[in-house]
Amino acid sequence: GVAQDLRGMDCDEPPCILFMERPAGVYTSDQHWFSDCDAWAEEYGKSVSLNTGTVDCPDGHQQAVLLVSPVWSNLYEMEPENQVTRTQARYQEAYASWPCRE
Repeated sequence: GVAQDLRGMDCDEPPCILFMERPAGVYTSDQHWFSDCDAWAEEYGKSVSLNTGTVDCPDGHQQAVLLVSPVWSNLYEMEPENQVTRTQARYQEAYASWPCRE
């Protein structure tokens, strides 16, 4: 399930980004995992942003990553180009600091 795949989160600035191991076969089209969750929907509605990728871990294996957050534009007043720039920077930071399993 989703909960066991949670590896951390970044809440240093809004919105929080969840760091999750990406289960096999899960892609950005699987937003319903969150928007269908009552607790998520109560707080954020159907607003979900997913980013998938891989991280090269120190022991040589790759780990599939899923980053999850609400869509900025639905929640915060910020120019769209600044939202994109800031989101991309936070995603890069998340990949760089990914907590690989040993």
